[in-house]
Amino acid sequence: MSSDNEGVAGKFMRIIPKLLSFKCLCHQEALALKHTYKEFTSLQNFNRQLFEIIGFFENSPKKLIILQNSQSQLDYDKIYSFIKGKEIRWNSFFHATNRVRELFPAIVEALKHMSDGPFKKEDKKCAADPLYKILDFHFLYRLNWLSDFLAPICNLNKTLQASSYKLGDLWSDIQSSIDFLRSCYINNKKPPLSNSENLTIKRETEEIMKHHLSFSGFHLERFLSECKFINDKEAAYKYSDKQIISLRFERLQGMGLKFLVLDAAKFLLKELESIVSK
Repeated sequence: MSSDNEGVAGKFMRIIPKLLSFKCLCHQEALALKHTYKEFTSLQNFNRQLFEIIGFFENSPKKLIILQNSQSQLDYDKIYSFIKGKEIRWNSFFHATNRVRELFPAIVEALKHMSDGPFKKEDKKCAADPLYKILDFHFLYRLNWLSDFLAPICNLNKTLQASSYKLGDLWSDIQSSIDFLRSCYINNKKPPLSNSENLTIKRETEEIMKHHLSFSGFHLERFLSECKFINDKEAAYKYSDKQIISLRFERLQGMGLKFLVLDAAKFLLKELESIVSK
C-alpha cells in the first residue's frame, strides 16, 4: 500500500509531487522483531514450544483449574492467565514469553500433578509429554533471555504508539534500544576465564558454561544463578524456594546459545537502525 510505484502513497504523489509519505513506525518496529524471529530457526522452534504449552492449558477448562490451583499452592500474589502471541498484536510475543516465565513453577507443578495424580492413563501420558519438553535447559535459557531481550523493544513500541509523536525524537528513542543491545549483549564484558598465572588449572563445566552463557539481562542472570551444571548431560534448576528439578542439557548445544544471543542482538540492531535510515 505504501509503495512508491503502485501503492496508494505512490499514486497520490504523482498528483501531488511534494506530498510526503511516512510508514507506520510501530509497524516498522514490529517488522524488525518479526524479521529477527524469521532469521533464526531456533527462535521459531522456541515459539512453537511456547504456544504448545499455552494451548495445552487454554484448550481445557479442567487443566486451567489445575494450573490455577498450583498458583495458589505456590503463593502467587494473584491468579495469572496466559497471553497469546500473535504477529498482528505488537508486543504480544514479549508478553506471552514473559508470562510463561512467570508461570513456570506453577506449570511444572500442574503437569506433575496431572502426570502422577489420579487421572486416566491417556490423560497422564498427555501431561507427561509437555512436562518432558519444558524440563530442558535450552528451552528455559531462551525463555529467560527473551524476557530480557524483548522488554526494551516492547517499551519502544509503546512510545511510538503515543497519540502524538515527534519524528525528531525517533533517533534518540530507537538509540536507547540500540544501546541496550550493545551494552547487554554485543559489547558485554566478562572477566577472563583463563588464569594467565596458572594455565594448568582445570575448569569445571559449571564455570565454563556460566562464563559463556551469562549476559546482563536480569531474568537470565537470575536463572543461571539458580542452575547447577552436574555434567555434560544434566543440569539442576532451583525453580522455587524449595523445589529443585533435573533438566536435560547438552554442553555443545548449550555453548551454541551464546552465539544465538549475540547474532540475534546484532541482527535486531541492524533492523532498528534501518528504521531511522528509511
